[in-house]
Order: sequence, then C-alpha cells, then structure tokens
Amino acid sequence: LPGDRLILACPQDHPFAKRSQIDLRKIDGENFIAFERDTPSRRALDQIFREHGIRVHIVMEFDNIETIKRSVEIGAGISIVPQMTVQREVQTGAIAQLQFKGQAFYRSLGVVVKHKNTLIPAAQKFIDLLENSKT
Repeated sequence: LPGDRLILACPQDHPFAKRSQIDLRKIDGENFIAFERDTPSRRALDQIFREHGIRVHIVMEFDNIETIKRSVEIGAGISIVPQMTVQREVQTGAIAQLQFKGQAFYRSLGVVVKHKNTLIPAAQKFIDLLENSKT
C-alpha cells in the first residue's frame, strides 16, 4: 500500500512556523515529542535521524498521536507525524506543518484481514483502490 507522508509539526509560535518547507537538518538539537521507543513509527524516525546525523532532544514520548499533537500545540516541542493526522489542526491554525525540502519521508501503511475470510466485493475494491493510488 502507499505510504502516509510525514511532515514536521510545530507550534504556531515556533520560528519554523513561518516556513512552508524545511531542511531536515535544521531540526538538529530541537526539543522533540516522539512516539514511544518500541513503536514502528519511532523506529522509522530513529533510522531517518541516524541516516542524516540528526540528534533531537526528546522531551516527551507517547504511544498516541492525539497526545503528541496536543503537546505540539501547547509548545512542548516539535514532532514528525503523518500529514493526514494533522489536517484539522493545520486548518484551524493550532499547528503549523512543514514539508521537508528536497525529500519526502513516508510511513508504511497496511491492511489487516482475517486469513480465511473472503472479502466482500466492496472491501476488495477499497483495497484495490488503496494499492493503485499514488501519494
């Protein structure tokens, strides 16, 4: 399945908030709100940071995207989250989102179905649509 694009989320009063794009290296040393250590999202971000030589200051760790977003809103730090998860907050002005300049990062998505169950046609059509969509 296509991936979910990752963006930088920051509070509206953060110096980054005035930008629409940012070089990933600019977040080096920033206060960062992370997913908990044993989650797939955290492992993926840790890998990205290692590959780019980035060290962030992790101030909080959560297993819940809603808690991460609320922490960004109140100014506790910045985070990297799936773009789809912050659409409402960006529209209301609660959070600023920035694309990464010159590169894009994605979170893998998947569909879980019971092994021996036959999918109804609508479910199969939905999966086909997801597999053929471009992000």
